[in-house]
Amino acid sequence: MKVLLLVANRSAFTGFIPSFQEAFLQLHLDGDVFIVNQDTAYPNQRKELKRYIVKHEINSLLCINDFCKDGEYLIDQEIVELVPCYIWFVDSMQSMKCPDPNLFQYKKISSFEPTDINLSSIYHRKIYYVPLTMGNKIFCTLPGNTEKKYDVSFVGLVSGSEKRLKILNAIAKYCKTNHKKIVCYGHFWHDSHCLQKIIGSIKFYCKYPILHSYVINQRISPAECAALYKQTKINLNIHIPQHTGFNCRTFEILGNNNFELCDEQDNHSINFINGKHLIFYHNEEEAVSLFDYYLKHPVERNAIAQQGGKFVNENYKFSDSVRQVLGLG
Repeated sequence: MKVLLLVANRSAFTGFIPSFQEAFLQLHLDGDVFIVNQDTAYPNQRKELKRYIVKHEINSLLCINDFCKDGEYLIDQEIVELVPCYIWFVDSMQSMKCPDPNLFQYKKISSFEPTDINLSSIYHRKIYYVPLTMGNKIFCTLPGNTEKKYDVSFVGLVSGSEKRLKILNAIAKYCKTNHKKIVCYGHFWHDSHCLQKIIGSIKFYCKYPILHSYVINQRISPAECAALYKQTKINLNIHIPQHTGFNCRTFEILGNNNFELCDEQDNHSINFINGKHLIFYHNEEEAVSLFDYYLKHPVERNAIAQQGGKFVNENYKFSDSVRQVLGLG
């Protein structure tokens, strides 16, 4: 079976391509990738996509999120009639500005956000919850004896997220007081040009002077994330309030038997066991308290990391998620 994967030309999405390619091989699928340029209009790209589908005899089209620009959707009526279309939302469907008129004709609709299943009545189709997990080669194969360079690390989009900033600031203050090593990678302030980078850094420093010294305001690749998780004693995960399910980072951290301190999400479908697979916190005070405890109890911390890695590797392979999304049984 020939599957064509559609992803936007953004690093947040293209970073998943190696994991999809690995999953296609494991599922014995002939997979290829079509990059959608979100910076240009759709008509020419739509024509190119249709030609590609016909020329390469594509059997299934797998879209990662819906592609909409200025109210226009890339996938039109002709495409959904040309090839069976599947979609996996890795951002909540509830963030869509307007309903996709062709989505109800997709072969299967899946989302990583549990509450999206409640939108079934809008599209007159069942919406399946499928967690976005971790690619094996990137996140599950690093050696186990890696030196721990950091006491705590965080990776993610922080700009504009009050929840993430409050928790990171609390952890940063603890680390400064107790001489612990912390590093935070991600988008903390805008830096598309030199002046913006300088002004953003100054503004952030004025509001968060302690946290600022631990921030590296840049995105890192999935492979760099995996290496950082392995070099960290306690990997901090902070979800955004708009999502109720676990993000892919939850699984990526655990995949290589790394210890994770995570805010609790909707756990009904995943069944993580707090204290066995990872540690849940519910506010910044509890996050700091648990961080302090598990830094001082390495044997307990390492045992939880091993159990968490075993749990996700046995139950949440990325190829299993892809199989569900494509309805392969």
